[in-house]
Amino acid sequence: MKIILSLYALLFFSSCQKQPDYLSASINRKNIYKIKMLNRSEKNPNDFMAFEPFYLEVKPDNIVKFVLVDKGHGSKSLSIPKKALPWNSGLNNEIEVLLKEEGFYLYECRPHTSMGMVGLIRVGSPSKKNIKETKKKLLELQKNIKMNHKRIEELINLVR
Repeated sequence: MKIILSLYALLFFSSCQKQPDYLSASINRKNIYKIKMLNRSEKNPNDFMAFEPFYLEVKPDNIVKFVLVDKGHGSKSLSIPKKALPWNSGLNNEIEVLLKEEGFYLYECRPHTSMGMVGLIRVGSPSKKNIKETKKKLLELQKNIKMNHKRIEELINLVR
């Protein structure tokens, strides 16, 4: 009986701990933008392993929800503003990310990065340093991408 009560107490108190801002469900949900994780683009059937949209512009303090449409995907931050919190949904999980800091947020689907499954979110006005770091990371990724080269080129051109 003591073990059962201890387990209930542990579950209760662990559920009361404050979640990080980017995972919080209690924030004001004015704007939630959805990014789908897909095996095949809904807009371009010849485009495989895609975030849709793969580029998004939002203002600070908005939420982006990565929606799992097809299994085998996840979202993980790659290059983000200095004070921003990184995220990693893990495989086959959705995640909501609160974007507080201005700048570019470059993210990937870890199993499909080499297939060009990356995306970019612009929040407000990125700093010169953030622009430089994001472009550098995209150019590094470009060397290892096996398909969807056009997507990476488009992202590189959007970073300014």
